[in-house]
Amino acid sequence: MATLDKMTYFNTHLLLVISVYGITIISLNYIVTIQTQDHFIFAVTIPNFRINAVGDWGCTPDTLNTVNKIEQLNPIIVLALGDLSYTTTADCWLNDTKSIDSKLKILVGNHEQDEGNPSSLLSQYLTHFHLTRTFYSFEYENIHFTIMNSEINYTYGSPQYLFVNRDLSDASNNPHIKWIVVAFHTPMYTSPSRHPAAILFRIIYHPLFDKYRVDLVLQGHNHNYQRSYPLIYNYTNPGDPTIGTASNNTYFNPLGEVYLVVGTGGHPLYDLFGRASYMAAQYRGFGLLSIDFLNNGTKLDGKFYNSRGSVIDEFAIGKGQIANQAREQKRY
Repeated sequence: MATLDKMTYFNTHLLLVISVYGITIISLNYIVTIQTQDHFIFAVTIPNFRINAVGDWGCTPDTLNTVNKIEQLNPIIVLALGDLSYTTTADCWLNDTKSIDSKLKILVGNHEQDEGNPSSLLSQYLTHFHLTRTFYSFEYENIHFTIMNSEINYTYGSPQYLFVNRDLSDASNNPHIKWIVVAFHTPMYTSPSRHPAAILFRIIYHPLFDKYRVDLVLQGHNHNYQRSYPLIYNYTNPGDPTIGTASNNTYFNPLGEVYLVVGTGGHPLYDLFGRASYMAAQYRGFGLLSIDFLNNGTKLDGKFYNSRGSVIDEFAIGKGQIANQAREQKRY
């Protein structure tokens, strides 16, 4: 008969160890089987946690309001979705965001990579955030984040393409990863606004996102908020993606990825000229996206807060093993 042996902790996860023949140790990062002991992992508990995401900040009073709201929400991670200072140095933005600096993960937008800015601007960001290149990945709990640069070469065979393809493949085959989040600046899907969608970027990467079962795609560049239905790439007409699940805001293992534009950090806003048929919600106003991961890392609750702290949009995604298997069968 199995008996309760002890309790121990791995990377803030509660591990219940029960005596049986053989041992299987499970943590966030690996699975190891050891035959010489008699312990078996019974459960792994992932605590609830929160991330925030927003781009197109600038150095304005609205930027400071965004930072204040992030402080109130107290996330573990803040994804800065590009176009940060809008000046030739990073100084003002780094000063405005110093209270959340340790939580920030940045990506590069057009105002860091080009727009006539000196190369020293990008170098300042890379040095400050200890980055050696502008595309990279990291993990927190059971989430894998892939950070891309939509402003440099991303075509087939480029260093970035090879990295993203390998990175997403590894994440999708990692049994400890429940969620895959991709972030880049220029959107591949958007309602009519100041900037059009990045068509070639969409043609190259949306099929990869489908293949590797990405969950969320975070974008900026258009200074407004937009959220799509879960979208599947349409090979016949890439500009008209297939809606995987037509529910407005509640999904259980949906087919396709939810695409969000969150260019609402503080720089002057852009108008929306209608709504694309694949967009479930959109809003012109400052604010930020807050995402809670709940229920032992199996549920995602997303909310867009405006500058007054009101919830303008919310959505939820749940996951389960049976639904995961069905999702894979339908996609391949």
